[in-house]
This record gives sequence, C-alpha cells and structure tokens, in this order.
Amino acid sequence: MKSLKKFKIIIHILLVANSFAFIYLIFLYITAPLIDITEVKTKVNSYETPSTFYYSDGSLIGNVSSPIVRKPVEIKNISKNIINALVATEDQNFYNHFGFDLNAITRATISNLKNGKVVSGGSTITQQLVKNQILTDEVTYNRKVKELIYSIKVDATFSKNEIIELYLNVVPFGRSASGKSIYGIEAAANGVFGKSADKLTVDEAAFLIGIIQSPNSLTPFTKNGDLKENLSHTINRKNYVLKRMYDTKQISNKQLEKFKNVDIIVKLNDKDHYTEGNYLLSEVERRATEIILFKNAKNDGFSTDYLKANIDTYKKYYSRANQQLKSSGYKIYTTIDKQLYDTAQTVSNTFDLYGPDFLDDNSKSKKLYPVQVGAIIIENTSGKILSFIGGRDFTTEQVNHATQTMRQNGSTMKPLAVYAPAIETGLIQPGSVILDLPTNFQDWHPKNFNNTYHGLTSIRQALAYSYNIPAAKIYSSLPNNTRSKNLSNLGITTFTNSDYKNLSLSLGAAEQGVKLEELTNAYSIFPNHGYFKDAFIIDKITQDSGKIIYKNKSKQKKVYSKETTFLVNSMLKDVVNYGTASSLKKTLNSYTGWAGKTGTTQNNTDSLFIAYNSKITVGIWMGYDSPKYKLVDDFKGLSQSERTLMLFSKLVNELEGKNKKYFSKEFIEQRPKEIIDYNYCALSGLLSTSLCAKSNLELREIGNRKYIPKKLDDSLINKNNQVQLSSKFFERYNITNKAQARKILPNSKIFEKLYPFKN
Repeated sequence: MKSLKKFKIIIHILLVANSFAFIYLIFLYITAPLIDITEVKTKVNSYETPSTFYYSDGSLIGNVSSPIVRKPVEIKNISKNIINALVATEDQNFYNHFGFDLNAITRATISNLKNGKVVSGGSTITQQLVKNQILTDEVTYNRKVKELIYSIKVDATFSKNEIIELYLNVVPFGRSASGKSIYGIEAAANGVFGKSADKLTVDEAAFLIGIIQSPNSLTPFTKNGDLKENLSHTINRKNYVLKRMYDTKQISNKQLEKFKNVDIIVKLNDKDHYTEGNYLLSEVERRATEIILFKNAKNDGFSTDYLKANIDTYKKYYSRANQQLKSSGYKIYTTIDKQLYDTAQTVSNTFDLYGPDFLDDNSKSKKLYPVQVGAIIIENTSGKILSFIGGRDFTTEQVNHATQTMRQNGSTMKPLAVYAPAIETGLIQPGSVILDLPTNFQDWHPKNFNNTYHGLTSIRQALAYSYNIPAAKIYSSLPNNTRSKNLSNLGITTFTNSDYKNLSLSLGAAEQGVKLEELTNAYSIFPNHGYFKDAFIIDKITQDSGKIIYKNKSKQKKVYSKETTFLVNSMLKDVVNYGTASSLKKTLNSYTGWAGKTGTTQNNTDSLFIAYNSKITVGIWMGYDSPKYKLVDDFKGLSQSERTLMLFSKLVNELEGKNKKYFSKEFIEQRPKEIIDYNYCALSGLLSTSLCAKSNLELREIGNRKYIPKKLDDSLINKNNQVQLSSKFFERYNITNKAQARKILPNSKIFEKLYPFKN
C-alpha cells in the first residue's frame, strides 16, 4: 500500500510539473522577441555542401575534393526505412507534437535535477535541427529555452516532411570509407554502403541512424578510411535502433531477429565514389576555382592582369574561391563527353608502345620515370574540350600533361609560327620555291633531320616532309610584331618577347615551352576557317537553386582569311597523304579525313602530333617528366614518332567507334573563290613557260589569286635548240658554277639535261 501511495504522489508531482512547464513555455513564447521567419528559413536551410561536377550529358563526375562530403537529397529519394528508424529512435512522437515533446522535456528535467547538472535535453528532431543550424552547442537552460521557441517557429513554418528532409541533410554520420567526414544521409549511404539513400535496407538504415547518437565514436571508419577493429558498440547501437523500430511497430518480431543477425560488416563500402581523385576531377576543380576567383576579384575592383602580376593577391583569392567551391554546393557543368573521356582513358591505359621506364638511381627516392602522355580533343566550332588524357597514373603524378605541362613542341610550331602568317601576308604560297641548304643565321646553325638537304623545294613539300631550313628562312623574313601578334591571337600565352625574336621558335624552341591545350586549340583555327575561340571545359556554374552564376560566353575572333586556312589545310593533308605522318594510311580507319603535323624536339625529349578533321582537333604528346631521359629511337621496331602516331590511330579509331558524329571519312571544305589553280616552274615558283614544261619542271598548284606570281619563269633559255639554265637562275640563287647548281636542282637527271655544257 505504501508503494502505491508513493507512486501516486510522483504522478501528481509530474502532472503539476508538466502543467507549470506548459504554462511557462506559453508565457515565454508570447513574450519572446519577434523572430524573422525568413531568417529562420535561411539558417535552417543553410549548410556547407561541396560543389558537384557533371559531364556534358548531365551525368555525375563527382564532388570537389573536401574534408567534408555532403550531397543534398529530397525526401522522395530517401528510403522509408531511414525515416522509420529515425523517428522510432530520436523522436517517436514527432508527427504529433508542435516542435517539442513536453513529456520528454519533463523526463529530461527530472533526470537533470537528480544528477545536479544538465545531462539530457529531451530534444525532438525539430530541436536537434534548430541546435545544429541556428543555435550553438552550449548546454545551458537559457539556450534550451531559445531552442524551444525556435522549434515551435520551425514546426509552424515547415511541414513534418520538410523538417525530416532538412534534418537528414545536415546531421553528421561520422566518416566514409575514404576517411572524410560525411554529412547528410545521401553522402552517408554512399560513403558507408556504396549506394544511394533510397536503396537502404532496414538493417543498413538502423546502422546509420545509430551513428547519429555519437558520430565520432560510432563511425565504422577511421580518418584514414580503414575499418575499425572493434565495432561492437556500433553493432549494439544498430540493434537498439532495430528494437525501437519493433517497439513502435515499424518492423515485426521476425524482422527484428533477422536484421539483428545480418552480418552488416561485409556490406560496408571499400571505396567512396565522391572522393575518388583523378585527372578530370582535379582539372574541373582547378578551372572552376579560377572562374570564381576572377569573378570575386572583379567585384572587388581587381583586374585579371593585376592578379596575374601579383601572385600573393592571386593566392589569397584562389584560397577564398576554392573554399567557396568546397562549401557552397555549386553545380558545375562541363563540356566533357563521358563516352569519349572514358574511351580515351581506356586507350591510354592499354597502349603498350610508350617505351621503357627509367629508374633514377641518383635520387634518394629512386624515382621511376615512365613515358608520360598527354592528349586533348577540342570541338572546332565551339571550343569545347570534349575529352583529354592527363597522364598515365594520377596517384603518382597529379600534373595534367594535357592542360598544365609546358614543353617544347618541335615542328608542330611550323604551321602556326611560319607558314600560316607567311601565306596570309602574301610572303609565300604553297607553290613558292625555296632553297633547302645548310644556312647560318648569325650564331644559329639549324639542321635538317639526318642532316639531309634537298636544294630547291616547294613550300608544300617543305612542310609535308618537315624541312627545318625553309621554316627558319621564312620566319626570319616575318616582322617581329607579326610573329608575336600572330601567336598571341591564337591563344598561346607562354611565349616571351625574346622567344619571338629568337629564330629557333620557328622549330618549336621556346624558353618555357607551350601547353598542349593551347597548341591544339591554336590548330583548330585551320578547320574553323580562320576563326579562333578559346577552348574551355566549364560551360556553366549554378547555385543549388538553379540560378546561373557563370556561363561561358567566349567569342570567336577572325585571325586568318578563309583563303589562308584553305591553303594550310591543303598542305597539312599532304603531311598525312605522303609526308611525315603517312604511316597513318595503314592504321587509321580513314586517313583522308585528317590533316595534321608531327613534331619531335631536339634529342627526342618530346614527340607530338596535332591533327584535325572538319569537326575536332586532337593533340597528343609523349615524353618523360624528367628532361634527362630521351624517348628511345627504337621500341618494338618503331621510332618515337611512329609510336606517337600509333597512339593517335588507336585513340581516334576507338573514339570513332563510340561516337561517329565527330568523324567523317573525308575532310571536304568549300573552296573560296579567290583560290585558283595555276602552273608554276619548279626552278623558281614563277608561272610556268613552254621551256619549263618541256623540261618536265612544270607543276600544278593552288594559290590565292591575290598573291600568286604574275611573272613568267626566267630560269631557262633556249640555246641552239637546247634548253639550258639562264643567267637569271644563277643570279637568283647567288651561284656561279656547275657544282653549286648540281646541289640545288631537284635531281641529277634534270641537272644533266639543263647543264650540258662544261665549266
């Protein structure tokens, strides 16, 4: 009887306490200062979210690198098992209260009084949301009262489903399989179990909801991403959540026993999708950071040029922009074609003709140097970068060889620095004739490949076979301002004034070198009829709301006439038809669809091939990161240039198999009206005559009507019914005797025919 009496007394005390507490809360709610609901909404909805990157088709690339991983998700995409487990464990009266649970508060108050300090808060899901998003973690009665008032406001402002959704997007869940902190149920589902939140089973839901109580101690992974040795407390907590689900009739007794006995450990993830580093994630993050950087700086009154000239200011803005990228939840949409990108990586990883690795025995680390690779694919008309190969192994070398590395580019410089500007200004035409013999340019003595020289040769042939002397001669005739203006108009940013003055630039030698991206981008002007457009990867950046904060609006500019690019295209097709890239005829599905230029630097440190069709331009580079190592002349029976062309063939053939819209069997373009056919004499490049034709020295060529020669050839005379070299010929090439003439004439048979007389 005494026990029953004591129980009744306790019940009365609790009822009175409840009544007074309720009245007191009403008083506080009425007398509390007005709360700005807009501010409440903003605070409740605000949380740091790493930005997300997307392919051109909208599919996910991944998240920006961040110590925190969070991916917002709508409640419709959250498994009902998660919601049931959450409510059963954290707030079983959630759907019936107004933001707080008075009974829970009373129980917590008695517990706190009994212990002489605040040890329990009796918090509802709504209160926890308020604590996480609006208030601090301070454990005082004053803060607790604020929490209750805000909770009532939040409950009145948002629906129950909205509160659940908000809560599950901000609550911490410990660490993922990569060791990064995960916030929100979507990141937790992916980071712990490798699946999305809508696919979570009952036991998986109980496991994750159990972690909420103490994320740091109950998380199954360490900061290194390793699985903890002892997960008994986490398993016990999972089973407690299952018991609460049973008690609230969310699962049956049979399900309770089944899911308690599931081996949850074997279901844990071994790889976190959102934190997987690769060249693509790194490149997109770098470019997006720079876009935000320059946007912020512009708002503060700093120009792009100022930032580039003041490295400390640049670094400050870069750090700020990168933090924004890691926390603002931007959506970054790229130009990268997923199918083309994945195919390019497969080709790079399976290619077996790179050449040998070298071990640096002199370094303490004994670093291994493999042949590295860079490749990039740009859409001609838009400037979109569709795909690239950054290197062979991101885990050992994070520098992107397609977009960041600056290297010498060898003979791939010739069409850009020499032939195109010279044709544009009328200095040369494809049928112009030039002397290919050893020539000294003050203190520079360039040589041809294998020290072979060809005497009189046409510009077309000099480019097709990549003769060095003609290129150097033509470049020396171009004014310095033409050189610098031409290359800067093509988007090449790494050359200095001294580079432009140095004649060796005509052969690809520069102080810093050039990035493969800029080099390839410059070539796209030829199939784009003389128009240049800066290549880009970031198409647009939006806030989570969908508001666009950046859209690529780069405009194309006219650099060359359509007549010039038509002539250059014609000559670069011959590089593939019969010149230095003619091996492609055996390996490409359709070699007639391509024009391009090979390039090898001095001592074989770099090997390149830049080529284009009517839709895309492709650039490939191979070489070692350390300049002390040279590409071997022979590997599996192929030279370094042949191996580069083999990689190009494999890449293009595989890409064509995946997406034919970027490929055509023929490279056909409409001939401008000013491009006409004419006959010229191989001895001078002047218009052919009957004597030239009779001597089999007449050649057919195309040229710009404005610049083709107007004079007839005067290299031959008819003497005693015998066609012979004229004095004009000797004067033109500053020669005086038979031996000199023999060196420059196309071949010995022609020489004997045209020089029958003795000295």
